[in-house]
Amino acid sequence: MRFEVRHSGFSDFAEFLAYAEGATVAPAVIYVFLLTSLKDERTGHYRVGGFDFETCGRELGRFAYLAHILRDVARDMRVDGTGLVYLSREDLRRHDLNDEALRGLIEKGAGDDRWRTLVEDICGRAHAMEAHGTRMAEAQYGRMPPDCAFILSLIIRIYSDLLRRIEAAPDQVLRGDPIPNTPEKAVLVSVARRTGYPHSRILGKGGVPSEALGR
Repeated sequence: MRFEVRHSGFSDFAEFLAYAEGATVAPAVIYVFLLTSLKDERTGHYRVGGFDFETCGRELGRFAYLAHILRDVARDMRVDGTGLVYLSREDLRRHDLNDEALRGLIEKGAGDDRWRTLVEDICGRAHAMEAHGTRMAEAQYGRMPPDCAFILSLIIRIYSDLLRRIEAAPDQVLRGDPIPNTPEKAVLVSVARRTGYPHSRILGKGGVPSEALGR
């Protein structure tokens, strides 16, 4: 919050990652700990054993946050006309863009090769974080309660799908078009199978998808 009051953007990606330690890493690490920890019946304390939940939470939090800032780039930059620009000036410059040029693309609702290669660049970094964090999370699923493994896997899948939709249609976010990220029933079933979560919680009688999940 202090950074947002004093700055309108980031000089480079390293400065953005430092900001992300508070904006996304801290809550993500806590959330991963809550989902992966098990209660020690002797002491009543919750522990994760040897699992590096901090690195897992950091990688997953950063990857999801990059999907967020790409999805919301038009809305963020329209805040009073001078909203916080989450894409660093160095990254914009590397792709022959600046704040003014990016605002111009948003006003037109159409990008060009500069914007599309920038999105490809950012998505590439996010995918590396996603892959590392996902591998770490998947290694824990067998040690976690099935409902906790299910929800962590589902959240990763939702942000993974969001990032891929943005990557496939980068101009969509310039127009501020909604990008649906509600998982299909088939996705829910797939995640349940992977994590051992009971299918009966997802499917109704006779294997019909539960309307509760649809809502």
